[in-house]
Amino acid sequence: MTEIDNWDDMDFSTEYKICSSLGAMENARYFQEIAGEVFLGDFTGNNKKLIGRLSGIKILLGKGANDGWDAYSIFDNEQQTLDLGAAIYDFQNEDWNEQLNEKYNLNLVEPDVLFIASIEILPEYQGHKIGTRFIKDFVTNFVQGCSIVAIGKEPFYIQTNFDKELIRDEFTEKMKYNAMDEDFEKITYKLLSYFLKIGFDYFPEINEQFVFMCPAEINKKFSKIEFDL
Repeated sequence: MTEIDNWDDMDFSTEYKICSSLGAMENARYFQEIAGEVFLGDFTGNNKKLIGRLSGIKILLGKGANDGWDAYSIFDNEQQTLDLGAAIYDFQNEDWNEQLNEKYNLNLVEPDVLFIASIEILPEYQGHKIGTRFIKDFVTNFVQGCSIVAIGKEPFYIQTNFDKELIRDEFTEKMKYNAMDEDFEKITYKLLSYFLKIGFDYFPEINEQFVFMCPAEINKKFSKIEFDL
């Protein structure tokens, strides 16, 4: 972990990119992939250094339904989102999972879903709650129209099944995944505890793979996350 003495002189900024197409995309058009990056710079906003990345997906079930697509077809763009759909949605009745909706006092009234697929903060910048604020910044910017925010409770695949050949770029190499703890149960427990601490909910009787948040519900833990580092 890097010691940062002069926080007042540091500038943490985020940038997001959404990719789409003007051509035919079929069900993928309702599967909005969002790439986020967090940078550290000086007080002038210059000398920016990439210190974190986030991969998110906004699943546009409402727009898809209006255009004649069923929820299963939209969730089925990737295996992880299909698993998520099976956890939170009743495909037969084209509605939210009744048990999950009851957990949130029937407040699942918006049509869409926001999913955080991965988040990475360089090891030397971990421990400063940068990742926590990155999650809140992402949710704040993209949660409009969503009934559920979800994230997988288990460590991202690359962390526990690391292969040097999977290194895709300089940032991934800097993450030093091959030096991370390989005790799957230990790091899964730590990650779940972290998500619960910042305001996500875990309902193992409904699904053991994901943690959830309902934006319509009062969430004191998430509300306490401040952007001022």
